[in-house]
Amino acid sequence: MADIINAWRVWVKGSSSEKSHISPVTTSCWGGDPYSISEMREISSKYGGGYNKVKSIDADISNNGTTSKVTVETDKGSFSIDGQTFKTVYNLRAPSYIAIRSRLFDFEKED
Repeated sequence: MADIINAWRVWVKGSSSEKSHISPVTTSCWGGDPYSISEMREISSKYGGGYNKVKSIDADISNNGTTSKVTVETDKGSFSIDGQTFKTVYNLRAPSYIAIRSRLFDFEKED
């Protein structure tokens, strides 16, 4: 999950050239030049990111049936991300063909 959060930091703060590298590193069926996980962390660190660990993540659900924000606690502190922005970045960077399809989503931790 730290890689997704690093991708979010690059998405909101990075240049358009840097944003173009936000794509999955696990699929090679389409073009592009995705940053590796370590490259994404390094680019993210230029913008105050460079997260190594996500300690917790929680979604806030709004009255209109959407995820309004995602609150993340990382090794570098806690912050909130707009729910739809998180969904966009997740869908760009998530491995393989994993995607969030709905505007309403939540998180479950598996041990």
